[in-house]
Amino acid sequence: MLNIAVIGAGNIGARHVQSILSNMDSLLTIVDPSEKVKNNVGSIIGIDNLKKIEWISELSQIKSIPDIAIVATDAKPRKDIVLNLLDMGVKKFLLEKIVCQSTSQYKELLDAVEYNRAKAWVNFPRRYSPIYHQLKKLFKSDKEPIRMLVDAGNLGIACGAIHLIDLFQFICGTKNLFLDKECLKLKIIQTKRKDYIDFAGNLIIHSDNNSTLYLNFTDDDFWPLVEVYRNTTRYCIVDGDHKLSKMALKKNHWQWEEIEPVVSPVYVSQISHQVIKDIKNNNDCNMPTLHEAYQIHKLLLDTLLNNYRENVDKVANLVPVT
Repeated sequence: MLNIAVIGAGNIGARHVQSILSNMDSLLTIVDPSEKVKNNVGSIIGIDNLKKIEWISELSQIKSIPDIAIVATDAKPRKDIVLNLLDMGVKKFLLEKIVCQSTSQYKELLDAVEYNRAKAWVNFPRRYSPIYHQLKKLFKSDKEPIRMLVDAGNLGIACGAIHLIDLFQFICGTKNLFLDKECLKLKIIQTKRKDYIDFAGNLIIHSDNNSTLYLNFTDDDFWPLVEVYRNTTRYCIVDGDHKLSKMALKKNHWQWEEIEPVVSPVYVSQISHQVIKDIKNNNDCNMPTLHEAYQIHKLLLDTLLNNYRENVDKVANLVPVT
């Protein structure tokens, strides 16, 4: 039986808890000081299940070293939380993203994880979606470059784009990404969370294997539309609560046809248990490691921080995103 700690039980953390309790036996500890959060978790998992959890308010109250720590807090305290858990002897982590608020913070965290011979993965649920594994397999077979277009609503670039950049890197199989600075357009937008901002705008990102990602994040409210092009094929995917997978082939005069598997929502509440089981059984999972996710974080965090310095605070060393 695994000893699992979930640090931060807000919207995402509560779904991690729901998945674990519904699908596996574990000793589960939640670290969160908020009574409001506790009541919300209880409404999601039920009062009887809430009684199965050890609920504490501080890391120092953890009684035994967790086998895996899921850190689902806001980005601001995450680095210090992971450092404290490493000092306690925790060796395996699943981290929410954006992992932290600057590249320098990320480097510090990465160095500490490696120094302590620990392992950390970053939670990108789309890597557990069958449709994207199928696309990755297809693209790997012929190594033809792709163009990936994403139109997204008011998810915010910090909250939303990081998912799609990881997805692009995953399906086109590249390690190195480059921002097209001449086409960069950003504007700061407000969020529902106090003391945090986000960004809308356009980014174009190129890979070292000649693939290109076009990101368009607006102020409108709609789910991401993902389109992937090759010279011979075009894929159209509505990514979110709606199910749609279509393909058009050049040889068929670009007529749309439905394909399998269709897009299905990749809810944290449905996959976290599988991620944990994969880590337990294989010492690995489909999620990128903290090291593998460094480049996309660096690309995005440096870009957002530069814009924040230009428009808000010239001497800022962190960008207040989560």
